[in-house]
Formats: sequence, structure tokens, C-alpha cells
Amino acid sequence: MAGTRAPALAWRLEKVGRVGSTSDLALERASEGSPEGLVIWAESQERGRGRLGRSWTSPPGCGLYFSVLLRPAVPGEHLASISLVAAVAMAEGLSGVCGMAVGLKWPNDLRIEGKKVGGILLDFEPKGGKRPAVVAGIGINLRTPPGGFPEKFAERATSLERAGCRFPEEGEMIGGLLERLEQWYRTFLDSGFDPVRERWEALSDGIGSRVSVSLAGDPAEGKMAGIDAAGRLLLDTGGGKLLSVDAGEIIES
Repeated sequence: MAGTRAPALAWRLEKVGRVGSTSDLALERASEGSPEGLVIWAESQERGRGRLGRSWTSPPGCGLYFSVLLRPAVPGEHLASISLVAAVAMAEGLSGVCGMAVGLKWPNDLRIEGKKVGGILLDFEPKGGKRPAVVAGIGINLRTPPGGFPEKFAERATSLERAGCRFPEEGEMIGGLLERLEQWYRTFLDSGFDPVRERWEALSDGIGSRVSVSLAGDPAEGKMAGIDAAGRLLLDTGGGKLLSVDAGEIIES
């Protein structure tokens, strides 16, 4: 997949106030033909989204909510890998600014000490220009919302502040995160997914642990063995058999 060296990416940061969803706004711009590099950054969202139709709590002053428009020149089957590219970049960037280890849980969670502090969700706009557009929506919990996180997430969520992280003001922080994202995006375009996969596995806080993965049918159980060349979860179910999972929810034992 690797090709010629990717050109430098010029970020265009657009700060907005209260919006429905930064990703919805970025998708609109993509459908109008906006080039890659657009970043929509909101103070709050009314309809922030997570995986599997879940909502993402997005009150003002409590999180970093932004969506990035990219147009990678790669085959369509590789577009979903952008989620893992962004995950590696965000984990490294957050670790750098906070001085604490930020781990990864497949497929899109950013975690501190096993609790979710952020996440990434991809959307696609196939009609937006000559190359398909990928919108990476990123949400990071900076501070715990007034009254705490919603009850169903309270035991599994944290914020940078709750974890004891000291972080710069939001503008400086997002600049550092975008710089790291550009580095890993260029690596992905120049050298393919292998360097991303190796770094993702190094940052994962669950490899080797026993988990259950909810699939369309019965849950599959085994040890996390890493991810494959397409970013699918590899589950060691015993007897030397590796199960490849492209979609599902990890339930940790």
C-alpha cells in the first residue's frame, strides 16, 4: 500500500461554539469538496457520537471535541485503518502533554489505568471530491462533568483531571495532538500499516489478557494476541487457533 512520500499537511482549525456534532459538520464540508486538513473544534456538542450508536457526553468546559477531515490516497479497504492511526497519535500525544501512560483498547478507546478517557469514531463521505473523505471524530475527557459521568459509564470512565494529569490550555493541547496525528498519518501513507500496527500493539493495555468479545452471535472468548495487517483483533481461542474479529465489543474478564 505504501507509495510516494506524502506531502506536508496544513491544518485549518475552525473553532465553533455549541454544535450538534463536529463530525456532522465536517462531513458537510467534505460533501462540498473541502480538502483534507480541516479541523472542526467545538466548545460543546448536543449529539456527540460513540461506537454502536452510543452518545458521547460533551458538556462545555469538560472535554476536547474535534473532528479531522482527511482524504488518504489509499484503497477503500484500508480507510478504516485511520481509526488506529489516530488512536496511536492521540495516545502518544496525551502521554506527552500529561506525563502519564495512555493505553489503547481495541478498537478505539484511549485509557488511563484501564479507564476510558477518550475515543475515536470514523465517518465517511464517499461523494466528497475525487478521493473519499474520512472524518475522524475525537473526544477526550479533560474534566469530570458536573454531577459525574452518566451512571452506566461511571465506573469505566475517567478524565485527565481525575487521573491527576496537568495539561496545557486547550488550544496548545490540540496543536500538539494534531502535530502527532500528522506524523502518524504520513507514516501510514508512506510506509503502510505495519509501523502503525507495531506501535498500536506496544501501546495496548490488554494484549495477553483474557477477554470475551461480543459478536453477532455468541460471545467469543480467548486471549488478546494483537491485531492483524487490516487492524482486526486477533483472539487466541486455544489450540493454536487465532480468531480474526473485525467488529465487536471487548468485555474484559
